[in-house]
Amino acid sequence: MTALLLAAALPGLIWDGHAEEPRRLSIPRVCAFAEAAGYQKLPVPGVRGRAEVASATRQPWIDANGWRIERNRGWSRVYRYELPAGKTVLAMAEAFAWDADAWIKIDPADLAVFARMSAFLGGHAAEPMPPVVNIGMLDDGSPLAGEIMNLMARKNLLFKVISSPETGYDLVFRLGSEKPKTYPANPADYAESIRQQLGDEKRAVRLYGTSSVLARLTGAHGKARLHLVNYSQNTIEAVRVRVRGEWPHRSAAAVDSNAAPAAIAAEDPEIEGGFTEFTIPSLPLYALIDLSR
Repeated sequence: MTALLLAAALPGLIWDGHAEEPRRLSIPRVCAFAEAAGYQKLPVPGVRGRAEVASATRQPWIDANGWRIERNRGWSRVYRYELPAGKTVLAMAEAFAWDADAWIKIDPADLAVFARMSAFLGGHAAEPMPPVVNIGMLDDGSPLAGEIMNLMARKNLLFKVISSPETGYDLVFRLGSEKPKTYPANPADYAESIRQQLGDEKRAVRLYGTSSVLARLTGAHGKARLHLVNYSQNTIEAVRVRVRGEWPHRSAAAVDSNAAPAAIAAEDPEIEGGFTEFTIPSLPLYALIDLSR
């Protein structure tokens, strides 16, 4: 990628402070809040406990925006985050993983963290590849469809939003098309129905040992890139990863919640039946794993 395109792939900084500060830290994309005010605002990403949300599940509730970005993929949306201290790396990882054109308003105390994360992402920016997905999701524009996408994303059921039935997917889902036709208006029931119809053995990505890491997989021409975003922001031990495709070559890079480089490895690999499995002994906030044949 050219330097210009590489910089454009990175999240930008919304900054109304002294212009010299981000320039000194070599942050490539900077704008004032007035310029970004019209961009679509995304919720602050993270994890909330059961006491904070009304939910029947025992798992923590993940506030993530990848499904929103996928839903708007054909609309060329530009996004903005307005973050409290401590959320900068997570939001930057999310935007980068889902190829979002995003601008981020940070707590000024996180400026150096923003600069470090920008440098890390810049060092790993690459030509975009198409997403690897199992499910074509016919979107009727309803809030229910959006919540189903949210829950599919939380289950790492990888999907693409489509406007009409298309081939090339393991499953095409439209509200009301599954059986039985009379179904409770409960997004969790729909998401579980989609998982059962697809079958776990066909899934493009499966993660074992965590319910707070969301994945995005892209790939083409014998290469793939797996993004793992850890919304808990706490290091998770012994995450087992299963990816569709036979990938004998793997390289990984990662950062922690302070955008400091973190040691990471893909250990105990097994390649069989068109899938590759490996274990990440210690998964920090964000990891990207490049796969090739």
